[in-house]
Amino acid sequence: MVEQKFPFLKGSQIADVILTTANTNVTLPELIVTKNVGKTGTANFYSVFYITKDVPKNGNDVNLDQVKQDLINAGFKTSDSDSTIAKYIIDNLLKSNADVSSNDKTYPISVVKLSKEEIIGSGILDAQKALKGLAAININRLNPNDIQEFDDGNGVKKYYAFYTIDTKGQNGGFAFTNDIDEIKWDEKYHLNDAINSLKSDSLVNTNLSTLEAGFIKTGNGTLKFSENTLRYNGPTISRGGALELHNVTAENTALYADKGGKILIFGDKTSVKKIYMPLTSVKLKSSES
Repeated sequence: MVEQKFPFLKGSQIADVILTTANTNVTLPELIVTKNVGKTGTANFYSVFYITKDVPKNGNDVNLDQVKQDLINAGFKTSDSDSTIAKYIIDNLLKSNADVSSNDKTYPISVVKLSKEEIIGSGILDAQKALKGLAAININRLNPNDIQEFDDGNGVKKYYAFYTIDTKGQNGGFAFTNDIDEIKWDEKYHLNDAINSLKSDSLVNTNLSTLEAGFIKTGNGTLKFSENTLRYNGPTISRGGALELHNVTAENTALYADKGGKILIFGDKTSVKKIYMPLTSVKLKSSES
């Protein structure tokens, strides 16, 4: 559906739309249980993942009696007085060979606390919101080629993480109506030796946590931002075709028309921080047309 609504988006950009519009307002259970099939295909082993509470412990060891009770409370029972299912899970917790040989009672791979994000990732698919376009520029998903130095027009040069969309000549009234946030670089999501990571770019690898996101529209055709707020902090640049702002709040990002691109501003409610462009590249209109 997203591809049909915005046919100019690349595959990775369709994924960006789906991920940034996913619903994170999800209520999860206190714990979940997963079943792992052994090498022979006949034996079953279990893992218990706590989500909304910490793993119960006695010192460093897992408190299996409390885990058993938590399983019963979570519904792993056939009746109010039944404990056989919970006991079976406890008796068949997943262990590595090293855990077995050392009699490890910390159960590092079978009784573990996981965050909500580790369970549902970016969230649950929200198809209706996804059809409203991008909802955030996630710097963690960008590549070194997306890092560009930009002169703000006052002689100040700075590197930004730019999200670039090429409308490829399309003029179908395509509109992004979600607010567009900025998701900062988070070190925990990245490997030091990852290929094509921003960490491999010597220009910015010491300042990734302070890197700001910007937006570039390229190619012929038109893209609209409509009835939304642009919350990212880097510049918004039109380098081809037209970028239209319809009743948009853009108080964190400055607008630039560059290399033949145009920015068209519509609506009495549009509020922008700064506009830098040739007079022939901007049109201000107080009402929709």
